[in-house]
Amino acid sequence: MGGYRLLEDGLSVPLAVLPGAPRPEAVAALPPGGTLLLYTDGLVERRGEEVDLGIARAGAALGELAADPGTPVGDVLDGLTARLLGPGPDDDVAALVYRHEAGPRAGREVRWHYEPLPGATIRIRHRLVELLTGWGVRGDAAQDAELVLTELVANVVDHARTPFVVGVGLDDGTLRLSVRDGSASLPAVRPVDPLAVRGRGTQLVEALTLRWGHEGDGEAKTVWAELPAV
Repeated sequence: MGGYRLLEDGLSVPLAVLPGAPRPEAVAALPPGGTLLLYTDGLVERRGEEVDLGIARAGAALGELAADPGTPVGDVLDGLTARLLGPGPDDDVAALVYRHEAGPRAGREVRWHYEPLPGATIRIRHRLVELLTGWGVRGDAAQDAELVLTELVANVVDHARTPFVVGVGLDDGTLRLSVRDGSASLPAVRPVDPLAVRGRGTQLVEALTLRWGHEGDGEAKTVWAELPAV
């Protein structure tokens, strides 16, 4: 469950009260992945109850519903209204939910070490999805990266059968995926065979990437691929 913080700097009287009077200003930084809720009093006020209780209830609900930055903001808003308003509000309500997307930022890189075990491919795929979500890489870019890395890892597990290192990097809007294993055997793009059951992996990698390649030293190799992050 996530937490919440009230923006209490720059407080003043409600709008339309004391027209023309100066109003204080304040600045608050919203972290990447953070969610902002703006609302009118109808969302939190209840007859016979202190408004602070309603505000705390809204903050707790927002912290829980928005804890996963992958949750669509529309679902967060629907959850808030369902929890706070019940079958019908006592007053007019306006609410806005905004999420500050992290966005693909430069200079990030991770490396993971794995053994060539049958379950490694699916574990790495799940780990990649979680990583890219945190980096702000979503949609087609994330799906293509998942397919490409799955293929690179599957080749190691099925053919090289050596311990391997997965690399995932993000720089200047480009994702770089790499897998280094202990086999000197290099991958190659096979001719298209519509009747073949297997052997289309490198064709898939070539179709989905900006570029891909391999580097070997006679004892080990690294296969890498680059894709757009957006």
